[in-house]
Amino acid sequence: TAKATFDEDLYGGEEESTSRITEEYNLESLQLEIIGQEFHLLAKSADMDKQNLRTTIVDIRQDSIIKPYIKKLVRIERVAEVRAFTGFSRIDSSKTEIQADLDGGLDWVPGVKVFGEGIFFQIDPEKLELWKQENALELSNRLKAVRFAYNHHPLGERLKSSSEPDFVLLHTLSHIFISQLAFEAGYSANALRERIYAFPEVSGYGILVYTAESDSEGSLGGLQELGKIDKFEKIFIKSINSSSWCSNDPVCRESEGVGVQALNRAACHACSLLPETTCVYNNTLLDRVLLTGNANDNKERVKGFFSDLI
Repeated sequence: TAKATFDEDLYGGEEESTSRITEEYNLESLQLEIIGQEFHLLAKSADMDKQNLRTTIVDIRQDSIIKPYIKKLVRIERVAEVRAFTGFSRIDSSKTEIQADLDGGLDWVPGVKVFGEGIFFQIDPEKLELWKQENALELSNRLKAVRFAYNHHPLGERLKSSSEPDFVLLHTLSHIFISQLAFEAGYSANALRERIYAFPEVSGYGILVYTAESDSEGSLGGLQELGKIDKFEKIFIKSINSSSWCSNDPVCRESEGVGVQALNRAACHACSLLPETTCVYNNTLLDRVLLTGNANDNKERVKGFFSDLI
């Protein structure tokens, strides 16, 4: 099962296993299940010190300006990521995937295990749910075109993506936050990666920003150091403020369908897009208006989730 696979990798011994997995897996459903397990593991209320995961929970001061929005903040001092090359497609991603083993004679695929570090923060679910309820009509109108494009695009349920407001909000916040990290800390954006956790069925919302590179940029401790409350708060507030304006405004803010298959609203290279190696969703399902709101007095007028911070 996915649970057994996840636990074996997390708690496994130092010795690398040489056994080969012969059971057939539905890789997409396995990955979706593991993403859910990742969220519940990171959202635990205790520090962890395992072979492949070492975390420290950060105390958010009661008087912190971000306290109403962030339920939990975790510094990830060590995290392992395994990347396996199972196949590829050409031109059209909806076509049948070409297997990595062209001859079909191998029972393994090439892969690599790398270690890195990161920051995980969980958005307060009650505040997010209330925001969705109070702005239900406006959000529905705002994302109507995106939802239509999403339902007719092969991106589908890839990696638990969604055209719902909660996922678009979290994904946009992740991109804005990574851009600010790169600007403030000197990290190159293509050295960082993201994981979006949006589980409305269990009121679970979180973002993991991590680096897992084989070079020094992935393991010197610089990223998790930024997870300390004073530094994190400063970068977080700056990222929210920067999302309220784009050098391409008003064109960017008033866009009605841009990017791959018109799956974005207010998002462009000047404000929200990241290198393709950073975003597994192909820079889609982004709209910074959901962060800080839209001043236009029309049916799409949306109160941004972080409007009170700017």
